[in-house]
Formats: sequence, structure tokens, C-alpha cells
Amino acid sequence: MREEYYLLIDIGTGNTVVAIGDSKRNIVDFMGFSNEYERDLAYENSLVFSPEKLLDKIIVAIKNLLGKNEIRRIESIICDSPRQSFVLLDENKKAIIGMPNIDNRGKEFIEKYSDEKLKEKVYTLSGHPLTEDFGAMKLVATRERQKEIFNKSRWFISISEWLGSVFTEKLSMEYSHAGETQLFNIKENRWDEELCEIFNIDIDILPEVVSSGKVLGSIKNDFTTEFGLDSQTDFIVGGADTQFALEGIGDINKSDLVIVSGTTTPIIKLRNNPIYDYENNIWNGKHCGGEKYMVESNPGVTGLNYQNFKEIFAHNISYDELENQYLKIKNPRVVASLTSQITLKAKGSIRGGFYLTPPNSNNITIYDFMYGILCDNVCAIYEKFKILNEKEKNNLVVGCGGGFQSENFTQNLANLIGLPISLNEGFSKSSLMGLLNKSVKNKNNEELFSNTVKTYYPKEGTYIHLYYEKWLESVK
Repeated sequence: MREEYYLLIDIGTGNTVVAIGDSKRNIVDFMGFSNEYERDLAYENSLVFSPEKLLDKIIVAIKNLLGKNEIRRIESIICDSPRQSFVLLDENKKAIIGMPNIDNRGKEFIEKYSDEKLKEKVYTLSGHPLTEDFGAMKLVATRERQKEIFNKSRWFISISEWLGSVFTEKLSMEYSHAGETQLFNIKENRWDEELCEIFNIDIDILPEVVSSGKVLGSIKNDFTTEFGLDSQTDFIVGGADTQFALEGIGDINKSDLVIVSGTTTPIIKLRNNPIYDYENNIWNGKHCGGEKYMVESNPGVTGLNYQNFKEIFAHNISYDELENQYLKIKNPRVVASLTSQITLKAKGSIRGGFYLTPPNSNNITIYDFMYGILCDNVCAIYEKFKILNEKEKNNLVVGCGGGFQSENFTQNLANLIGLPISLNEGFSKSSLMGLLNKSVKNKNNEELFSNTVKTYYPKEGTYIHLYYEKWLESVK
């Protein structure tokens, strides 16, 4: 029997991975590269990317992978991309500008929408509190300060579906991305005229909303030839990376609660109905396909703080060495407060830092600072976990994302939340596995499940409990 191969494109915030998977759910080979961003000097805090440069890198990776593995037939191509990341296209469907999730251009204009009744309306219809994070304010900021770009724009599209349009010339947006625009009615699953009117956005720039797993179309002959393929290849609609991390877990309907540890750490519950809690900043997005709500509480930036600090101050220390050294620390000498949403709520500022007890000990090492950041992440996640757990009690947590590769992080989190944390096959690359699951299911119409590879059980009276007491004194 001929082996079936699938091309998977996982576009993240920091990097992109292009991979080949097979029908047995194995990752045959992959290539990755860092994503490039530039400051948009038209705004105080804006980052943009070149869609064309991203496309060139993806095409090079595809050609190298297929050539290296001597593969001339693939069943389909599928792509996911970060939530709240979009591309503006002109009338010829040519990309004008790329606006990633870390583009905060809308922050300067958010005060124009300060009316409380208006904000309540936006939250009720879109499921998200009105902030600069979502697509609507990116469009508003572009209209207000870059009229030439805005006036040239004909379509507003997510990154993964933009790539689909490049390969097939067909425009679409998956439900998981549409729900992050703040222009989408999450209860009625449609673009909302009232939301578009609030932000003064023409509803006609929004493409058709389609379900993940749909065959968007066959890739153009030019790409078939360039990739050295000898048969037709379908492009499958993907969706948002966080939602695909859930797809990678497998049988998520039986999972009580999911924590996705990455750049940020969304704590997620899939439900048939939304949960509205403006005060506690509960988000209600759409899961792939639009049938379920993805209810989320998020402490803000977590893993990125840990990664950046390591790259600057501990770049010559391996992650394994850090893990070993953490086990030797018995008393918290450094307490960190860096997670953005926690510091913002507690102190009305996004400034954070480290707390030490004077006089400072001469025994403090870089490991104390690194472990302090890791434990700050754990405590911040716990604070947001409590919010969702109070709404609906949970008995089990399923973890996925790169952060759970740290045994110290996972065990500390289990200890503090007081629930077992299960890790399934492929947990550290769950978005990529989600793409492969979707591809195989689309081809063979079979449900796929992931086996639990390890479960961390909570313990009482541990280091993190002592740290948490000191953390509360510092942060609250």
C-alpha cells in the first residue's frame, strides 16, 4: 500500500515550522525558521511583517523538504497561524501588509471607544473585551494613520487563510480566526453589521467564513510544478494555532480543562455556551469549525519572559542544566513579577521586576532568577486557573505546548492547582500534531486519539507553596 504524506505549515509568533507527516501520524521530517518583524514607525508600538518574505521562506522550506525526502506526491497542504494575526490584501488579492498578534498599533486609538455601554456591547457580541489585541482595532489604527494603505485594502484575512489564497486563489477565514477579529458575532456565527458599524469597517472586506478541514481547492499548477509534484494536491483550511493545539491533544471533549503553555498561557475550556465575566477578562473565542466556544482565561506573557531572559542572561546554560539546578533550590531568594495581565490588574501597570529580601544574599545565582520567573509563571497561571475553576469545577487538566517540557514547571503547576496534569503524545508540538490529525481525518474520515504519556500528581507542602506566599506579598 502506498504511503500517504501530508504537508503541514505551523506558523507561530516566533518561528515557522514546515513539516511532512504520514498517515500513521509520524512527523517524517521538518524545517524551521525564525519569523522577521519590523517596527512600523507610524505608531508608538507596532510590529509588522512582510507576507511576501514569509511566503518565500515557506516555499524554500517546502521544496527542500520534498526534495530531500524524494516525495513527489502529497495528499494535502494545511496551515495554522497565530490568533489575532492578519494580512491586508488589495483588489488583486496581493498582500499589502502583515499585522501579527504582537502588533499593538490600535492602543493609541482605544480611548475613542471608552463608552461603557459600547464596550459592553462589543464584549457581548464578539465575546472579547475591547482591546487593541484584536483585528478591529488594527483596522481602525491603519485607517486613522495610514490612509493610503487602508484605502488600497480590499480584503482582511488571517495569515493561514492568506496562504491558502496564494495557493488556490480562493479567499476564506476559519471560525477560529474570525472570532478573533472583534467583528464576528460568536453566538450567531456570522460577521456582525453592528460591530462593523461601531468600528466603521466595511463588512465587505471580510471573506467567507468556512470550517477547518474543508477542501479550499487544489493548489495552482505553477506550485505543483515548482514543488516537483506529479499529481494534484488539495489545500485544506486550517485555523488558529491555539485551537490547533487542542486538536493535537486528540479526544479533547472528555478533557475537563486544557492549559496551553507557550508565549502566553491560555487556560481553556471548550463549552457549548460562552461565559461572560468582564471584570476577570474572560475571553470567548470559537473553536475550529465554529460549533464550540473556546472559553479562556490568560495571565498574559509567560513563556516568552522565560525564554527572553534565558537568551540574554543564561544563553550558555542548557535547559537540562537549569532543570537540575532548580531541584537544589530549597528557599525562594528571588521572587519575580513579570506576567503582564497580573501586574496590570494588581498595580495598574505593565511594569514588573524582581523582589529580593534585604540585605541581599551573596549566594544568589542566575538560577534563582530563572527559577523565580518559572515560578512567577506558575503562580500567574494558577490565579487565572482559579477563575475558570470557580465557574465550573474540573477534575483533570491536560497540558500541551513547549512549556510542559519542563518537569519543574509541570510538577509545580500540578502542586499549586491541586489537580493532576496529563500530557498526551506530541504534547510539546501539539499544534503541528493538530494539523496532522486534521489532515489524516480529512483523508480517511477517522477519529484520532492521543495516548497519555505521563501524568503529574499534586503534592502538598512543596517549594511552590512557599514561593506562592511570597509572590502574593509582592504582587498583590
